[in-house]
Amino acid sequence: LRWWNRSLEGLRQSARRTLNRVVKGRADASWDDYRAARRVFKKELQKLNIDLLFPTTWLRRSKRSGWRAYCSELESLPETARLMKILSCEKRENIGSLKKADGTWTTSSEECLELLVETTHFAG
Repeated sequence: LRWWNRSLEGLRQSARRTLNRVVKGRADASWDDYRAARRVFKKELQKLNIDLLFPTTWLRRSKRSGWRAYCSELESLPETARLMKILSCEKRENIGSLKKADGTWTTSSEECLELLVETTHFAG
């Protein structure tokens, strides 16, 4: 993520570490320590205009801007060709052959699915 940096990671880890200490009942941490660490983390996020109450909004924006930046940075032909190959791939992998109990192999995807249904015990 382009907006995520080491500073944010350190602040988040510090807040999580403090929370874990509080929950485990260690004497070196209190709920006030956790609230203070969390507050510092939130203030740093607010500097970046990231709203924790509506994470999908900023996450969607971040993904979109990250994708646009990635695509604009593609300069060489092999990178662009690789991206086009991935995006235009319509062929999906099929289920391979499965070995039956009698030692023979399945010959079609329908037969594979039937074998899976017969031999798999679904909870229900």
